Amino acid sequence: MAQSSLWTNLVAYWPMDTTDGVTTPDLALGNSMFLVNAPSLVAGQRGNCFQFNGSSQYLNVTHSTNFLATGLPIYTTNGYTVAFWVKGTSTQSANHIPFSENAFSGSMLWDFNTRSTKIAVFLRNNAGTTVINNVQSATAVFDAAGSTWHHVAFTDANGTCKLYIDGNLDSANVNYTAPSAGAPAATITAVGDLIRANNANNLWFNGSVDEVMAWSRVLSQSEIQNAMNNGIPTPIPPTPPTILAQPANQTNSLGDRVIFSANIFGNQPMTYQWLSNGVPIPGETNSSLTLNNLTSPGTNFYSVTAANIAGTNTSASAALVVLPDPAPNIISGMVSYWPLNTISNSTSTPDLVSQNDLQLTAMSNGNLVPGKFGNGLSFDGSSQYGAETTGTPIYDLNTTYTVALWINGVPGIANEQIFANGNSTNGNYFFIGPDNTGATSKLDIRINPGMSDTLSTATALDGTWHHVVWVDQNGTGLLYIDGVLDPSVFSYGHGALGSVLLNNTTIGALVANPLRDFFNGAIDDVGTWSRRLTYTEIQSIFTNGIPTPPVIIKPSVTSLTTQPGDPTNGVYQGDTVSFTVVATGTTPLSYQWRKNGAPVSSVTNPSAVSNVFTLAKVQPADAGSYTVVITNSGGAVTSSIVQLTVIPYIPATNGTVLQVEFNWAPAPAVQSGFSSMTLNVNPATFSGPEVTLSTIGATFFSDRSRSVPVNNPPNLTQANLYQQFIFSTANTPGTGIDILLQRLAPNTTYGLTLWSYDNANNLFADWTEVSSGTPVTVQTGYIFTGSSQPTADYQDTLGTLLTSSTNGQLEIQGVVDSGTAGIFINALRLVANPTIQITDTRVVADGNLQITVMAQYPNQTLEFQESADLTPGSWTVATDIQSTVTHGPVVIVEVPLSTDHLFYRARATSP
Repeated sequence: MAQSSLWTNLVAYWPMDTTDGVTTPDLALGNSMFLVNAPSLVAGQRGNCFQFNGSSQYLNVTHSTNFLATGLPIYTTNGYTVAFWVKGTSTQSANHIPFSENAFSGSMLWDFNTRSTKIAVFLRNNAGTTVINNVQSATAVFDAAGSTWHHVAFTDANGTCKLYIDGNLDSANVNYTAPSAGAPAATITAVGDLIRANNANNLWFNGSVDEVMAWSRVLSQSEIQNAMNNGIPTPIPPTPPTILAQPANQTNSLGDRVIFSANIFGNQPMTYQWLSNGVPIPGETNSSLTLNNLTSPGTNFYSVTAANIAGTNTSASAALVVLPDPAPNIISGMVSYWPLNTISNSTSTPDLVSQNDLQLTAMSNGNLVPGKFGNGLSFDGSSQYGAETTGTPIYDLNTTYTVALWINGVPGIANEQIFANGNSTNGNYFFIGPDNTGATSKLDIRINPGMSDTLSTATALDGTWHHVVWVDQNGTGLLYIDGVLDPSVFSYGHGALGSVLLNNTTIGALVANPLRDFFNGAIDDVGTWSRRLTYTEIQSIFTNGIPTPPVIIKPSVTSLTTQPGDPTNGVYQGDTVSFTVVATGTTPLSYQWRKNGAPVSSVTNPSAVSNVFTLAKVQPADAGSYTVVITNSGGAVTSSIVQLTVIPYIPATNGTVLQVEFNWAPAPAVQSGFSSMTLNVNPATFSGPEVTLSTIGATFFSDRSRSVPVNNPPNLTQANLYQQFIFSTANTPGTGIDILLQRLAPNTTYGLTLWSYDNANNLFADWTEVSSGTPVTVQTGYIFTGSSQPTADYQDTLGTLLTSSTNGQLEIQGVVDSGTAGIFINALRLVANPTIQITDTRVVADGNLQITVMAQYPNQTLEFQESADLTPGSWTVATDIQSTVTHGPVVIVEVPLSTDHLFYRARATSP
């Protein structure tokens, strides 16, 4: 194997042979390590090495996380190898570190450390999760005298790792679950120690380290053995600047900040020169280019020239398009405007937009001072502030928002907040204030939780008025001081709206459990917007102040209803439920429905952000407390709670599911076994199934109670069903009654029996079922004659077999064909998947066998069959039937007793 193959993807080689007293060189890419506390250069395993005293000495190099440019950090998710020679005493305590790489103040940490005679590997990822927890080598590396050199190599193929000791694969299991993606986070590489922001761990290594090497690929065992036995041949050919990623085109708005960068790989040190339209930009010699405060629209082109000892390379040009601002409309999206010109009754100063007036504490007209525009308010720094708690704090109102105000404060003040949103209970907050250390005259922006103290670059507290505009675009902040974008970068994760849970807006203090941080200075012309102000608009309010806006009426709830609203407020499993809110206020109004206090996702239910919130086919899990938050630019209001209770219910698919009698409302006479429904309760629910009556055509409902017929057992026991009824009043053909049956099993066969009779009228009617959209005939030309009173149960009935719709409904309609009145309904029975049943057999006076059969529906055509022994093929049509009587679904036949025919059955000859 050619030794030159070890040059492939070599990103670091510190032979530890020389030093200039300050650094020791990296012969691969020039990332020289700095000597700390003068470790000794002594004879090593190959040439020289560095010896560390175990108490203060180490080597280190700091770097960015851009390994594509500099080769460092070594640890990435793309596969790498590190190797070094080491000798040290086994008597030093655990966790002394010959080699490490970590984020200086972050979570990521990777090191090799002492464990008596063994060496251990530790790895904690960017998220702070330990994935290799001090796994020890099986082979000894350290001895009591610290006199024996051993070679250590470690390869990592995205979590599949191998540890080699003296060129041999060690049996230690150092595999881990690697992240699928994510940039490396280490910013410092060290030999002889672990370097952290608070370097108080006393992890200095007592021993020697030589020949530290690293590759951005996984080496084979033979390559590792080659490097161990022969080292890396030198000189290593230098790598000229190689552009791995060109600067990207960008399109931005006026007043934006733009950052251009390019990944350029090659030997360090590397110099940079950025160019605009081919002309070098004075002073722009960093690896990235930041352009602040873009003030002119247009298109320009930017490139970078990189140079090192091996050559020079210039990137492609990236286009920067700066768009012109639209015409300014400062009042658009304005949420609040406190000009601070007046104080009302020594207690408040008005909000001219949303009437969220600031309530003033320990203040009076004496606090009015000349401001930048009109008056301003002065604050004493000890007890005075203004607060409002009725509107939604701007931080929680929208993920993109703007705050603008004038401030006049002196240098050197600390922990004195100028503008804030806070929470008086949980201590969360967002504020704009002075440097919290008091060391500068800069501004400090902080969001808790979210963004730690971040200072402006420019000063804003020098005893004169300064204009401050804070723009937050979902965690990307822009701070303008006197109309100029501040160079400081503000970036954090905003989180979902409401996640910080703020409940107040203040000027001159912070109300965040406890009340604190009183401001000593003056404030004027405070405004908030639920959008980003454009650069042109910022310049306008800086020069001319905020224009007086139209009054915005905050939202208010006028009504909140729940549907369905049946008498029991019962909602059954499978129902569709709607909540409707009626609100007033300046439009546009936005809506967010909440369940048990948590927002309902509009992705899974688009109606969650409308004024009508619908839950289709509710389940028991949908039960809970529902509210709606209505928001406009003036603030937000939360409705009262509507409690949804869902009754568990599975529709029956066999047997009688409904027996309902339509009664006279003043004094219902209910037939045994039936439930009562009157016009006073319509629709009505009966242990799940729901019945809704409505009229068809130009008619209306009425009800009656008659005194006839009367029961005459055993033939007539259902007199109550015939005596009371509901009817449509018009006898006009085509008018009638619609009976909607809901909460049935979908796509299920039902047998319908409907009683229709009145002793004072005659009727000729047509009945159909229409739930599928295609009418199904129940009975055409149904007739009853009032003067012919029923003498047996089930007379004057009609029905058929029907199939429910896919959503579990039947809709039965009866319309007048001709007659003296409208449509009459006395009672209804519905049986799921009905069967023909023999309900009675007896020998009657004439010696015949009487068989009573309940058909699937009234007037169904039946065939009677007989058999002598029930054997297959023995059933024949009964030809000796002496008589047949039919009352709706009840069929009674008589047959002579015979020893030849001992068994009888009935079957339908039509559906």
